[in-house]
Amino acid sequence: MPAVWHIARRKFNDALKAGKSESAKAALSFIQKVYVKEAELRSISKSDDDFLAGRKKEVQPVFDRFKEWLTDKHEHAVNSGKFGEAVSYTLEYWDLILNYLLSPELTPDNNTAENAVRPFICGRKNWLFSGSEDGARSSCFMYTLIENAKLYKLVPYDYLRCLFERIPYARTDEDWMQLLPWNIRLTPFEDKGDWVIN
Repeated sequence: MPAVWHIARRKFNDALKAGKSESAKAALSFIQKVYVKEAELRSISKSDDDFLAGRKKEVQPVFDRFKEWLTDKHEHAVNSGKFGEAVSYTLEYWDLILNYLLSPELTPDNNTAENAVRPFICGRKNWLFSGSEDGARSSCFMYTLIENAKLYKLVPYDYLRCLFERIPYARTDEDWMQLLPWNIRLTPFEDKGDWVIN
């Protein structure tokens, strides 16, 4: 449940804004170290196993020190204050926070997913005009393709154009699989501006 970590960070940030708490600042420093270590590991790890081993060596000790620090602060923090609330919340959901360490696909929070759906949430009234359940499913399918194209560093317009040109020739499951965003790389022809699959 990576969202819990994001909420914990926000609570410490609120405590810092409310009272310029040095303890809240220290908590945010622990949290920042986790993000820094994660980014470093993702940039150098060659495989999932390598990444998980790096997490155990580099990230787990940060969490261990943070929990020890939180436990000490919990004994002295005023529960009614924002900092005390942040400490209590983080300790209460500690096991859920650590769950993400077990899977290389997960990140400390779900900000990427939330940012991807935010434009659609903002325009949700427009979805009333999908016309039917089939129309809504089609929209969902298209949005999923577009967001996956972005995730795999493809320009959505170019990716969709490539798909629409090649879908009529897809005959087998393998043909369809080749067109998925994670299996495709688009390279422009320099002279024509057309696109080919590598």
